Amino acid sequence: MAGESGEGDVDNFIEAPGKYSAEERGPLVRDYKRTGPFWEIVPPHRSRHQEWLIRDMRRTTKANFQGDTALHVAARAGKIHTAKLLLDSDGIVGMANNAGNTALHEAVKNSHYELTRMLLNRGSNLVYEENRERKCPLYLAVEMGDLRSLVLLMEAVDGEKVSLLEGMSPVHGAVMHERIEMLKEMSKQKKELFYLSDVGGGTPLHLPAYANYIDGVKFLVNEFTSSAVEYDKEGYLPIHIACKMGHLETIKELIQHWPFPEELLNFKEGQNILHVAAKYGRASIVKYILGNLELEKLINVKDKEGNTPLHLATLQWQPEVLLSLTRDNRVDLKLVNNGNLTALDIVDEQLKKVDAPLQQKQRQSNLPIKRLRPRKRFGASRFG
Repeated sequence: MAGESGEGDVDNFIEAPGKYSAEERGPLVRDYKRTGPFWEIVPPHRSRHQEWLIRDMRRTTKANFQGDTALHVAARAGKIHTAKLLLDSDGIVGMANNAGNTALHEAVKNSHYELTRMLLNRGSNLVYEENRERKCPLYLAVEMGDLRSLVLLMEAVDGEKVSLLEGMSPVHGAVMHERIEMLKEMSKQKKELFYLSDVGGGTPLHLPAYANYIDGVKFLVNEFTSSAVEYDKEGYLPIHIACKMGHLETIKELIQHWPFPEELLNFKEGQNILHVAAKYGRASIVKYILGNLELEKLINVKDKEGNTPLHLATLQWQPEVLLSLTRDNRVDLKLVNNGNLTALDIVDEQLKKVDAPLQQKQRQSNLPIKRLRPRKRFGASRFG
C-alpha cells in the first residue's frame, strides 16, 4: 500500500482505500486504537470513495498522537483541494492539536496564502485564537515575515474587537523581529493593534526602548507620540527602560519629543532619568546627562525617598557613576534624604554594616585566648 502514495502526499489520500480493499480483499480501515487515524495509515487517491471518507466525521476528526487531524496535515502541506473536502465535516476547522494550533495556525506558519484565505472564510474567528506558545495567526505571519498573509489576516479582524486577540501582540512581534515594513503596514491597516499591551503592561514603544531598536523607536514615537509618556506595570516610561539598559541612542531620540525632562518621572519612586541611570550604574548615560546643559535641572533632584542620583549611586555602590558625580561641582554633596543622610553618611552606614560581622568574628575568635590566659594571683607567695 505504501506504493500508492508518497509520504506526506495528502492530496492523494482519497482513492487508495478502495483500491487497497479491492486488491487485498481486506478491511477498508484498520483498527484506530492500534494503528492511529485512517488517514495516517492509508493515503488514497481521489475517487468515488472520497465522499464516504471525507464525510464520515468520526474518521476525519480523529487525531494522531500529536493531536493532528487530517485537516492539520493538509494545512501544513498546503493541500488546498484536500482541505476543501475535509472542511465539509462540521467542527473540524476549529480543532486544535497538542501545540494548540488550529489548521489556520498551520497554514500561516507554512506561508500557504490561498489555504489561509479559504480557512478564514470558513472560520474567521480563529484569527483571534492563540496557540500554546501564546501566538495568534497574526503573530505567526509577522514571525514568518509573510506580509501578504498578515494583510489578509488583518482584514479578518474587526477593529472594534482587536482587544479579543489572544496571546502576544503582532506589533510587539514586529518590533522583536525588527520588521519595520510590517509595523508600517499594521499602522496603515489596523492602528488599533498598537494599543495592545504586553504581559508587563508595556506599550509597543517600551520594547524597542529595551532592545535599542532605533528604527522602531523613531517610527513609534512619531506615529504614536503619546506612547512615550505611558507607563508599564512597573511604573516605567519607555525612556526609563532605555536608561536602565544603558541605550544612549534611544534616550537621545526619545528626549527630543518631550521639552520638560524633569517631568519624566517613574511612577513608583518619582525618579528622573538620571536617578535611573545612576541606580543601575549606566556611566555613559550619566556622563551624557551631566554634559547636557538642558538636563542640568536633573542633577540634584530628590525622589520620593528624598534620594538624589548621588544617593542612589551610593546605595547601589556604582563606583564609576560616583566618580562622575562627585567630580561635578554642580552636585550638592550635602543634601540629605528622608532619613537625614547625606551620600557620605550612607557610605559610613554601609561600612559599619560591613565591619560589624568582622568585629563580631574577631571578638568570638579572641574568647578562647582569654580563657587560656592564667589568672593573676594576689597575696603571699607560696615561697614567701
